[in-house]
Amino acid sequence: MSFRFYNPAPVFHDLLGLDPCNGGSLTFCELGTTTPKGTWADQDQTIPNENPVPLDSAGRSNTNIWLDGGYTVTLRAGDGTVVWARDVDSGQGAGAALPPMEPGKFLTTDGSNWLLADVRQVPDPSGSPDTILGTDGANLIWTAKAEPPPAAEVSGVDKVIIKTGGDTDWMILKGQGTSPASGTQKSSLPVTFATAFKAGTTPNVTLIPSPGLQASGAVVVPYLSSVPTATGFTAAFDVAEGNPSEANVNTPIVFQWIAQGQVPAA
Repeated sequence: MSFRFYNPAPVFHDLLGLDPCNGGSLTFCELGTTTPKGTWADQDQTIPNENPVPLDSAGRSNTNIWLDGGYTVTLRAGDGTVVWARDVDSGQGAGAALPPMEPGKFLTTDGSNWLLADVRQVPDPSGSPDTILGTDGANLIWTAKAEPPPAAEVSGVDKVIIKTGGDTDWMILKGQGTSPASGTQKSSLPVTFATAFKAGTTPNVTLIPSPGLQASGAVVVPYLSSVPTATGFTAAFDVAEGNPSEANVNTPIVFQWIAQGQVPAA
């Protein structure tokens, strides 16, 4: 990017600063060298100047001087004597040209160069009700809203079915049972689900015994006597090892249970 050389019509004086440099000249070189470097009479750099640029009898240049980048400039008197040599630079990164403007683009950079890039605008929402803004990986587009997940179906307080939107839903059952007083160290109770789970699947069953479950003062351990099936399970209770051998289940054992697993979608 070109920039103008100071005052376009200054008077350059001799070494003592008293008289104009009648017939003097300005020599322009690459910054810090003696290699000649061109200047121009116009901002678009289409009209090159002489180098050296001659000065008239009043010590003025009769042409505009536009520069590009850094220079070492030497002022000479009419007899060729060097008056001074100075380094000149725009200080604004001369030579970094901005690209011409284009509609629908904005100025950006890749870290080294100035570039124009497309302005990504949100597409017109007219005629796109109940949609959200998305992308296909290259463009911004309006897409249909996803359907909200189905609500859970609650049947009383002992059954919940969670809709999944697929071929199967998820069911949670809750119940209570009372295992009999067997008079021995073991007691069990088969439980049949009021609603069966999907055939061939194994629901998850959790036993919740009453607090402080004991038999004749001995600790009782609840467990499942076999793998639950789609239709039910068997709750079992056993006097824990280390208790007196005479400790038996002499009173009924009340417990709760929770089962959950897949069911065919309704």
